Amino acid sequence: MAVALTDFSGFCGFRPPTQIAAFLDTVPEFSAVVGESVAESFKTKFSSSSSASEDDKKAGLKDLFSALMRAEDELVKAQVEKLVARVAQDGANLDKEERELVQTLDGDFPGDVGVFCTFVLNIVRLKPGEAVFLKANEPHAYLDGGASSSLSPL
Repeated sequence: MAVALTDFSGFCGFRPPTQIAAFLDTVPEFSAVVGESVAESFKTKFSSSSSASEDDKKAGLKDLFSALMRAEDELVKAQVEKLVARVAQDGANLDKEERELVQTLDGDFPGDVGVFCTFVLNIVRLKPGEAVFLKANEPHAYLDGGASSSLSPL
């Protein structure tokens, strides 16, 4: 569990697979980084609100996230630069929150693969005193603000 001490934002857990599949369609730079075969396989399984099992979802997310995290540094850097240029030029068909996060992450970590986590992980914003539960083995990352992590006994 993380409790916000100040205004806090971070990544916490995966977005629904249908949202990720939509980003693979609308953000060609993201699709290029994970690779055509991984992107197409993911979109085929999750483009609609299919009745995929939890095991299928976990396997699909694992394949996609692994491909993203193992992408070649030069490919990632080139695709981040393309994405940031498109966001600056016309917004890249992204919501304000995603546009701002892409620009902020690239400003803080130029050309880093973490920019693409915008399209894979949930964006969580908390006010002081609010909390979020982090499941074991769920990806998470601090973006801004302060939080205290704690475990409580069952």
